[in-house]
Amino acid sequence: MENFLVPIRRKPGVHRPGLLSDLERKLTAEGCAVLCGEGGTGKTQLAFDFCSKYNTDHPDALVLWISSETRPYLEERLREISGHLSIVDQTNISESVASWLRLHSQNDWVLVLDDVGNEFQTSSAESNDGTSFPSSTILFRTFRGETKTLEENLTNALKSKEAQVILLYPTLNDSLQIFKQHCPNIPWEARVAEQVTTSLEFSPLAISIAAAYMEDNGITLSEYLDLFRQYNLSSTPSTFSTSVARALVVSLGQLQSERPQAIGICKLMAVLDRQSVVESLLFYDRKGQNARNFYGSLRKLDSLSLVHKAVRNHHYSMHRLVRDFFVEYLENEGKLETQQQSAIELLSERYPFGDQSFWTVCRAYNPHAEKAIKFEGPDAWPRAVLTRNMAAYQRNCGNFGAAYALYKRVLQIYASNAPLSAKQEDLMVGLSLGVVEMLGKMSQFDAGEKLLQDTMGKMKSEVEPGHPQLIHARNLQAWFCYWRGQHAEAERLWRLCLKDNNEIHYETHVESLIFESNITTALIEQEKYAEAEELLAQTIRGRISVRGNDHPDTIQSQQILAALYQEQGKYTKAEELYQEILKTANRVQGSEHPDTLTIVSNLSKNLSALGRFSEAEVMQWRLLASRERQFGSEHEQVVLSRINLAITLEKLGKYSVAEEQNRLALVAQKKLFHADTHPTTLNIENTLGLLLLRQGKFEEAEPIVREVLRKRRETLGVEHRDTLTSQNNLAGTLMKQKKYEESKTLFANTLETAKRILGEENAFTLRLMNNLSEVMRQGSFEVSENERQSVRLEALGLQRTALAGRIKIFGEDHPDVFTSECNLARLLHDMERCIEARQLYEKAAEGLGSKLGKDHPMTIECETNFAVCKSHR
Repeated sequence: MENFLVPIRRKPGVHRPGLLSDLERKLTAEGCAVLCGEGGTGKTQLAFDFCSKYNTDHPDALVLWISSETRPYLEERLREISGHLSIVDQTNISESVASWLRLHSQNDWVLVLDDVGNEFQTSSAESNDGTSFPSSTILFRTFRGETKTLEENLTNALKSKEAQVILLYPTLNDSLQIFKQHCPNIPWEARVAEQVTTSLEFSPLAISIAAAYMEDNGITLSEYLDLFRQYNLSSTPSTFSTSVARALVVSLGQLQSERPQAIGICKLMAVLDRQSVVESLLFYDRKGQNARNFYGSLRKLDSLSLVHKAVRNHHYSMHRLVRDFFVEYLENEGKLETQQQSAIELLSERYPFGDQSFWTVCRAYNPHAEKAIKFEGPDAWPRAVLTRNMAAYQRNCGNFGAAYALYKRVLQIYASNAPLSAKQEDLMVGLSLGVVEMLGKMSQFDAGEKLLQDTMGKMKSEVEPGHPQLIHARNLQAWFCYWRGQHAEAERLWRLCLKDNNEIHYETHVESLIFESNITTALIEQEKYAEAEELLAQTIRGRISVRGNDHPDTIQSQQILAALYQEQGKYTKAEELYQEILKTANRVQGSEHPDTLTIVSNLSKNLSALGRFSEAEVMQWRLLASRERQFGSEHEQVVLSRINLAITLEKLGKYSVAEEQNRLALVAQKKLFHADTHPTTLNIENTLGLLLLRQGKFEEAEPIVREVLRKRRETLGVEHRDTLTSQNNLAGTLMKQKKYEESKTLFANTLETAKRILGEENAFTLRLMNNLSEVMRQGSFEVSENERQSVRLEALGLQRTALAGRIKIFGEDHPDVFTSECNLARLLHDMERCIEARQLYEKAAEGLGSKLGKDHPMTIECETNFAVCKSHR
């Protein structure tokens, strides 16, 4: 593993040995040091010198460097570092990196947070006399206290006033030392060097610019001083360090005569985000640039220290004070707005509008685009195009809130520039549909459907049937039906979309494949599994052919296929496919993308179905944290995460925690959906009834379970899987209340329906068989001696069939199998067949203890019954 992860280039050597020694002492004693000083006083250079020396002295130590002027750069760099450190938990990247560093000893690492700007300056570092500074550089060798994230450590460091702070005030001796380091090939003239450094106010940045000019042009200190005096400084901007401005004016004079194109590059960088400007953004042909002149200009700027080439190829940065100089230079020329407009036009042409194949470019351009869309130029349309493209990128990344805000911004641009052309009106409709989609993704269904109705009302009077935008609108209409649980209507609308799109295009067109995939999801919800699998196989073939294996659309179809396997009880097959597509999704979309998190959610449910509840629980807590951070607590995906977590906690016997999560989910769900019959609302209430039942709260559980069953029969029909689940739960509640006959009748009726609808080897059918056997066993104590034996024999046949079926589906190492063995043992024990019973009890108790833990209620119950059985001889 590479250890020196410093993405900047600087001249090697120790430039300020006294300060370097002071820095080493503070880091050893305090674990942290804060470098403070005005801009251009050499904070970055001093930190770089320390890192270089530390790397030489400790070659195995890890040296990390993060530019922290803005949060996006901090987060981007943290992701790069987490990948380098192979950190798996991406839920809170800042906390994960900080945790990794905290676990390692003091001599293992150094972390530099450079250029900590105003965004983090809630408590800016101060000198003892109270002077505060616009930016700081912070070095860590350890973290102290209870802080969790890097930002918390950073904030604590900025509160330091004495022990950890080093103030960088330029001095003559330091300045002369820097001059010598930067000008190894220039004859040393001590008196002249003092004059130059004094004129530059001992500023390390100004001196490095002056020294770079001398080295690049091969002139002496005396010759530079003459040039320095010749230049008219009346035009020097006065609002920032005159020393830096004076040095820049000399370099600017050379560029104006030799490399005017280089000045154009500087002007462009000055209105962009100055950190990590990608080379492809700086090179453009609209003004007759050619590659030879362009690269020559970049080399000249780098050699003059006006820009710095990053260690990462094809990226350049500019010092904050150099950026400020060129901004005021543009203002003095009266061309700042023109340059900003030029940057918007450039970005609107270069920022891609498309799928994931362009994401790398979008990521590189995004910080600059974020800055550019804030410019108010005379021509609004390039800004509108750029903002639309940014919205599409955020949508594809799953950042729906950010995409929504960008779409709204574009609509405001259009609205403020009326009247619009026919083409612009058409684009505005498309943007309105983009807002509708984002409202749906954020579970704001009422607002989304209202805007959709308004938009479709305008469209129907203006466009022909089958128009692409009308198809798009109908697709969104179908999604709102799906989100509200109206799956048959969603299927009907998607089939209309597919028919209209095929008439315009062809069967394997990208949009047609999307509609096929959507139809599949609706079919699965309606339990039309064979039809869904056939259509899905066709869709996957088409998507691989058109998009390739790694495209998000292909990943989505494969995820649906895994879910289809899961729905049919093919859990091992589903897990293999989930794990495969999760690796691809992490690589292509990132671990925090909502679609990736959906795969994680489905995988965790599949692990739970396989009886691996502890693995599922860990995964689901992380998933809940990720979704809450992205969407807030009142979002459909957060609600679903809580439901799944509650179900897993119930399986692990953590009933009170499960009930708490379930009730939180129910409160949020009712805020999102006001209808009491929404499928998700009924799922939550069903789980709540089950949890109350598990805790022995029978009287509280029964009315909830009965009401859910009533609503499901009315809305879903008597043969729907969810209706059968509610009947099973009600029968179980009645059994717990010793209402055996009523319970037995309901179990038996439900089992017959399940056999007919789902098949005899379905996992749910086998659960019903197990439950019917158990209620017959318990009820056998309530009948006569003669009848009891026949009831128990019938129950025995059911239990053996259920056990054999579960072994066939799950294998022998599954909690449901151990539960069946425990129930069978209890029945054999009641029938006084104790030898068989003890063998089964022993196997079941060991298995339940291994899978669910020794403290799980089911394990305890099985071991208790085993002990009673052993006492009977």
